[in-house]
Amino acid sequence: NFIVPNSVVDWTNLSQIGRLSQQSLHQIDDKRFIVALKHGLDLGSVVRKGAQTIRFTGNMDYVDALRHSPIYSSAQVAWMKGMVHGDVYAALYKKLFKLSANLQARLDALISEHLPTPSHRLLCAHVRLGRNPSIRKDVVVRNSLENTQYL
Repeated sequence: NFIVPNSVVDWTNLSQIGRLSQQSLHQIDDKRFIVALKHGLDLGSVVRKGAQTIRFTGNMDYVDALRHSPIYSSAQVAWMKGMVHGDVYAALYKKLFKLSANLQARLDALISEHLPTPSHRLLCAHVRLGRNPSIRKDVVVRNSLENTQYL
């Protein structure tokens, strides 16, 4: 495991989850969902009454839709103010997950070896190569090893 939930619930016990009332929301490539969210879709209205667990599957950027939705008060999304999308996702990710103990130990060792002082920084980049298999209509190849510059 690379990440583990920050929750106190033991999600590794699938029998516990199996006894809860479940609902799946599958929103892959669903631009209508984003438009509806931006124009006031109440997420509570799409969740079945009594659902105790919800599995949301999506592959689009929902940040702006939530920021501009008239149904969510400025207090609910105020924490996003002035943040770029990557920072919003980082904050959500950190709230939901933490690195597994094994991965955290490996990262700590790597940082202590390669970043000897606090003024040294670790920079990371994700360069997308090829088609994204989770986006059915994705046919554009954006980068290749040949056109990606070395830093």
